[in-house]
Amino acid sequence: MAKQKVTASELDGVQYRRAKLWQIILYACNGFVGMSIYSLINLASYSASIGYGIATAALGIILTCTRILDGVTDPLLAFVYDRVNTRFGKLRVLMVSGFAIEAIALLCMFNFMSSKGFGWPVFTIFYVIYVIGYTITNMTAQTIPAIMTNDPKQRPTVGVWSTAFNYLVPMIMMMVLNMVLLPMFGGTYNQAFLSAACWVCLAWARWAPCWCASA
Repeated sequence: MAKQKVTASELDGVQYRRAKLWQIILYACNGFVGMSIYSLINLASYSASIGYGIATAALGIILTCTRILDGVTDPLLAFVYDRVNTRFGKLRVLMVSGFAIEAIALLCMFNFMSSKGFGWPVFTIFYVIYVIGYTITNMTAQTIPAIMTNDPKQRPTVGVWSTAFNYLVPMIMMMVLNMVLLPMFGGTYNQAFLSAACWVCLAWARWAPCWCASA
């Protein structure tokens, strides 16, 4: 007779929380958000130059300042996170609202306000708004694994699936952007390509907050 496998709860004498495999996979789908946005934000320097006339040196200063600002907004948003309590829960609201803020900021940065004669202040404002949405989404996503499961034998499974998505998604996105989308716009980085890339990346990412929250 086959020997029954001993669970971590039986071994440690502790009743651990465990998640189903499909819940772990749905959580790992959050990689669609982070890595799709990562693929798009890699084009931010082109958007700054083409759409807002910002020089490379000036862009470096802007991005450095926004990183410093990110260090200030992180603890402030963590303060807000602890106080969010709605009828729809905490995670669902924060995941969806964070992605919505990101999406609006990126659409304005790459599409609606780009190549309209605006300069560095407009680009900076929308980049800061993007950073706030990015922080809300990722801060919330990082708390989900500890809520889903605290079983020491299951926790590595979460990391495996998350790592798989985090590597696979940007590889696919870069192939789509550079091998499919770019040739459609003459093979050069221009405003039309940047606008299309923004829509493609956001469309690729849009389902992940719902999947992740449903887990």
